[in-house]
Amino acid sequence: MAAAAVYLAARLLNYDVSQKKIASMLELKESNIRKHYRFLIDNVAIIVYV
Repeated sequence: MAAAAVYLAARLLNYDVSQKKIASMLELKESNIRKHYRFLIDNVAIIVYV
């Protein structure tokens, strides 16, 4: 879940990072990051102040 949150934060801040890169750094499967990222997008309200 934390890896998905990192990926989400990177996307919100316009960093060019892939799920594959995060997965390899943390020794996880891309599918786990993808699954939890989808969960965060669908079920968590995100407020971004600019």
